[in-house]
Amino acid sequence: MGKEKIVFICFLLAALCFFAVAVMNYMDKDTAQAVTYLLLGITFLVLSTTHGKKDK
Repeated sequence: MGKEKIVFICFLLAALCFFAVAVMNYMDKDTAQAVTYLLLGITFLVLSTTHGKKDK
């Protein structure tokens, strides 16, 4: 497995973690932090797909 593939997977895992934290914060009625983590998750998801397309 190449270094680029590992970076792609790390970005993807970080995005999933941010989405999970966003859901937990939303369930605790802390919507301001939930939106922040949701935006971070979207950012990391975009970074992972951009990085994945660059490898091809």
